[in-house]
Amino acid sequence: PGDLRSQTITPVALSRWGTFSWNDTRPSDTTITYHVYYPSGSGSALVPDSVLPGNSTGFTTGTSIDLSVIPADAYPSLILEAYLVPLNPSAPSPSIQDWSLAYESGQGIVIHSRCAE
Repeated sequence: PGDLRSQTITPVALSRWGTFSWNDTRPSDTTITYHVYYPSGSGSALVPDSVLPGNSTGFTTGTSIDLSVIPADAYPSLILEAYLVPLNPSAPSPSIQDWSLAYESGQGIVIHSRCAE
């Protein structure tokens, strides 16, 4: 298993979170589970399911999650996480080619922040 976390993403003049999207490779007998965190004290905490439904279980299908349901004023910073697991020791490892987070600035401009490669 492997855990990949982005740096804390804190846009200037954030007005709205957009889409968290990724390109990954999941060979059979492997999984990748995505979660969204926010800074809390000296660490981080999961954005609660009451704000982002399904986040505690994680997102394992598709190629994106709409984060516009997360209020920017309550969550001005986010951290993205992927948990990569080969279910069979002889299976090829899953991988993430890239991921990004789109958000709107105060002027209504959509910005894509590439988080990892």
